[in-house]
Amino acid sequence: MRVEPILVAIANRHRLRIINTISNANNRGIIVGAASKLLGLSQPTVSHHLQKMREANVLDMVSNSYCHVHTINVDTLKFLIGYLQNVIDKCERKKDETI
Repeated sequence: MRVEPILVAIANRHRLRIINTISNANNRGIIVGAASKLLGLSQPTVSHHLQKMREANVLDMVSNSYCHVHTINVDTLKFLIGYLQNVIDKCERKKDETI
């Protein structure tokens, strides 16, 4: 897994709002139509942002008989947090070494 595609995928205010909307629903998932109404965005716009986040494994998608349900890929976010925590730890060690 690579960090850059994850960061690119979430570095957009609409995508962050989508992630927040899904997490507020306890990650039960969201469909395009519902996300469109909740966020005040067109369905093509929401579909575009969902696709970009799926491509970076930020979101997962499950299809049922009539729609696609998108959920957060928690493992991807944990990977990103781990990477960022590693960066913080290195910075703090360097700071302690210079004192």
